[in-house]
Amino acid sequence: MKLFRVLAVLAFLLGLLPAIAAAQGGSIVIAEDIAVATSAGDERLDAIGYNSLRGEFLIVWEVDTGGGDTDVWARRATLRPGFTWLGNPFAIASTSAPEKNAAIAFNPTTDEDFLVVFERHFSETDVDVVGQRVAGRAGGGDNGGELKGSSISIGVSVGRETHPAVDFLPATQNFLVVYEMDGDIAARRVSRAGFGDNGGDLIGDAFLIAADFLREESSPAVIASTQQSYFLVTYTYDFADGDKDIRGQRVKGLSSIGNELLGGAFDIASTPDEESASRIGYVPKQQAFLVVWQSEAVGNSDVMAVWLDERDLDDNPLIGSTFAVSDDLVALEKMPYVDADPAGGEVLVALAFAPSAETTQRLGLVWVKPDPHALNHISRSLYLFPEQSYSYAFPRLSMCHAKPGVLLGYSALAGSGADGPYNARLIATQRSSLALPLVLRD
Repeated sequence: MKLFRVLAVLAFLLGLLPAIAAAQGGSIVIAEDIAVATSAGDERLDAIGYNSLRGEFLIVWEVDTGGGDTDVWARRATLRPGFTWLGNPFAIASTSAPEKNAAIAFNPTTDEDFLVVFERHFSETDVDVVGQRVAGRAGGGDNGGELKGSSISIGVSVGRETHPAVDFLPATQNFLVVYEMDGDIAARRVSRAGFGDNGGDLIGDAFLIAADFLREESSPAVIASTQQSYFLVTYTYDFADGDKDIRGQRVKGLSSIGNELLGGAFDIASTPDEESASRIGYVPKQQAFLVVWQSEAVGNSDVMAVWLDERDLDDNPLIGSTFAVSDDLVALEKMPYVDADPAGGEVLVALAFAPSAETTQRLGLVWVKPDPHALNHISRSLYLFPEQSYSYAFPRLSMCHAKPGVLLGYSALAGSGADGPYNARLIATQRSSLALPLVLRD
């Protein structure tokens, strides 16, 4: 107890008393900052997948190999008991065409695997969305490798298919991949391996989710409603010059040729401000989605959110009003990312925080109450990780299910320009307590 009292005093002086208080009776959590890759090239963290059956993560990033080429790589890790890499890095896509902007989803059924989707650039005007299955466990792929099957051509045309997102619906045994297609939002279904059309990987053709011929739609996100067996897609809608909105569209859980959509599109955020970069969390116990986004106005940006009732299939499923996740009057809050533990229900939002436009961005974390009807939606306000010599960009977040572990990912912007170079990094910590100063590990 004497040691605890000493630590408690030190934590109070550092403004970190909640970290020690939450750790009483157990070990004190230290956040560990880990380098994903340390080559001289530009490396950006794209996605973190979670195998809910094994409690393991698949970290996916892109590597600039020089000459304008980028490849997609991955590596497995666990947080049991602490952060540990599992095996060596391996390539998911490494052709002569640049591959980038990967997203990931996990299939927890008998065909246990990940689906990683990404862009493949053939030219400035011809970009496709491609998928690759990755074994759910190390060495579980073809011939004892990590990959299962060959690459899957998902979004293919003579135009540009970009910015894919993906999720898996266990009840219907299919992934839904959504992506931008020349200013519209399109989608295609990928089956369990060997259960698609004619024993292949795909179910049906690509179909449109949003296609306003006068305005552009961009930046789709998707999540599966496991209680109601459909997919929710959100996207940015260019309502007018200087006025972007967030809209939603439900997609049926099963393929229905010519009738894939469930109801019509609906507004989620439609103020005169610029709303963009939406992400979706899902709390099955509450049968509710949490949609977060970045809102910009007059040189300031905030992170906002609203709850949606997954049972309400009308054009206004919002529960209550929009609320601020983080809305400092001067600081810039950007790039939100949300995850919810389907077992425990806890909801976390990660974001990039800059005190002003001239300062480096820090990584922030906000705890949101998993009750959509709560009077105050924030259970723990913004916690900022220590400032570094670089800017934190593109936060990613994945929680262990029914366990306290949290894996945060980000791209460290080492240079002064927005185009990099970047380094992919992780922070391993626990969500039940604030972290003591970071331990860096290269």
